[in-house]
Amino acid sequence: MPEAKSGTCYLYILYSSRGDRYYTGISSDPERRLI
Repeated sequence: MPEAKSGTCYLYILYSSRGDRYYTGISSDPERRLI
């Protein structure tokens, strides 16, 4: 379902927007956890 993916992306972007260096492991890209 695209909805589920959208929610995951939303969380990922939320963390990125906040300026946090760490990311949630829920994102589809675990390698991008540490940028």
